[in-house]
Amino acid sequence: MKENRDHEPDGLDAGLDPREYPEIWFEQVFQQHVTPLLTTVKPRHVPLSNGRVAVVIDIPASNTDPHQVDGRYYRRHNFNRLIMEHYEVRDMFRRSTNPDLFIEFYFDKMLKYHDLHYPSEAEESAPMGMTPVISNRSNTPSRYAVVNIFVDERLKVLSTAYEKLAVAKVNGFRAIPYRLTFYPNKSMPIFKEQPTLMPALGIVVPISILYRPNDYLIGFEIRSPGCQCDDSNFLIVEYGRRLSIVTKANETS
Repeated sequence: MKENRDHEPDGLDAGLDPREYPEIWFEQVFQQHVTPLLTTVKPRHVPLSNGRVAVVIDIPASNTDPHQVDGRYYRRHNFNRLIMEHYEVRDMFRRSTNPDLFIEFYFDKMLKYHDLHYPSEAEESAPMGMTPVISNRSNTPSRYAVVNIFVDERLKVLSTAYEKLAVAKVNGFRAIPYRLTFYPNKSMPIFKEQPTLMPALGIVVPISILYRPNDYLIGFEIRSPGCQCDDSNFLIVEYGRRLSIVTKANETS
């Protein structure tokens, strides 16, 4: 396959001689150089008008350990193939035996933005639903998990589904942790194929923040056997009364 300067497809080359490169030749290359063996690889010839063939190789997602080529582990970075560092390999093996949980935040209708509404002469917005969605990047289910959702103390949370804890300092922000616990008698295991919607937070926004350029922290911390993860999201004010969820704070914060 040819590519242009932007690394986009730019047509096929002249192809290969099917007698010199039969489909089984590609299977043998995988068998000799890839460990563990990729048993579901499916090379196939696509005839070209010049009598040669293009080769399409289907490689389904693997549920086994990471695969190495000639004794090394590789990863893609943009258009480059890089040898993986030790910690990257270790993390990939950990994901194959332990849960790997993370959370994304959404407003109503699974949007990343929300237009605030303030009733007449009200100092606070109408409650807005913000739903944390917990997912698992690993094939290993998580049966137990303790989740803390950190909400900037300048915002009010109405939900009673969480245990409210004392104010904490997170990435330079004062935030209130709201705790939710997952365990077998209460909820299903958190597994890769089924992201789990957590209770909506029901956030109320004081009208005063609309006139300040600050970001407002919405972070999380997850602790589960074999897994510990935390990250920070931020609410930013756009277009006067629109809030957007971003993963990086503005430099003005």
